Amino acid sequence: MTIEDVAQLASYYPVQLLAYFSIPPVLSWILGIFQRNRVVVGIKKYVYSLLIFLVTIPGIVSLSLTAYLIFFSRQNLLKLNILIYFLPIISMIVTLAFIGRKADFDSIPGFDRLSGLMALIAVTFFIILLIYKTRIFVVFYGSLEYLLIIGVILFVLLQRAAAKLFK
Repeated sequence: MTIEDVAQLASYYPVQLLAYFSIPPVLSWILGIFQRNRVVVGIKKYVYSLLIFLVTIPGIVSLSLTAYLIFFSRQNLLKLNILIYFLPIISMIVTLAFIGRKADFDSIPGFDRLSGLMALIAVTFFIILLIYKTRIFVVFYGSLEYLLIIGVILFVLLQRAAAKLFK
């Protein structure tokens, strides 16, 4: 089963996708109404953490896939399924914006690791894109599979370097 097969399978359930990605922003907005100050205490910080994880992991995957389709595959954005490729990104941004307006991200458990993961994926993707666009890889007669392998190796190396740097 490929990633394209998973996306095709998920597109058969548009109501469930719409519900899954619209509930966290609505809940974060409702919780923000009752938030008095930016310090989050009690069970609310764990609810915020759950909402962030529910939208950020699919949002990161969707953002990575969309960026891959734009920069590497040169896919037409008009032919992409909105619910699969853009709704998770929009839900992630809206949920983080609602929570960020009313709560301090430092007080939410697990957000520091998640933001580090997002930064690490962004840096790895930028390096791979730089290698791809400068055509350095053509010298080695490499294919896209080799570029992806280099990307995974870069991700692991950057992750270990960041862990040693900030330990």
